Amino acid sequence: MSELFNRDALRDLVREVVREVLAEERRTKPDESTYVSTVEAARLADVCTVTIRRWITAGDLTAYRAGRQLRVSRSQLHDVLARGGRASRSTMSPEALAERAFERRAKKGA
Repeated sequence: MSELFNRDALRDLVREVVREVLAEERRTKPDESTYVSTVEAARLADVCTVTIRRWITAGDLTAYRAGRQLRVSRSQLHDVLARGGRASRSTMSPEALAERAFERRAKKGA
């Protein structure tokens, strides 16, 4: 029984197309697990960098240092924007608020 197509050639073609599609996805879709500078975060959120820093101070965004530059998680930024940029304190229990305040004071004192 003769085959209508070469299975190996078809398999190679499918692999090549899948690789191209995945490569294109990586180029066009931002990785949510990445971190962006406060300037880039402000651009993405269409707000001023001062607003990003206020969200960091309020505890809505966690800042990470990359050398001298502050960075925030892209996914956390999207969470804040989904809440309308409002502070998350209203949904936190008093115990959680107290714990967060204690941690901040401990960091400042260290």
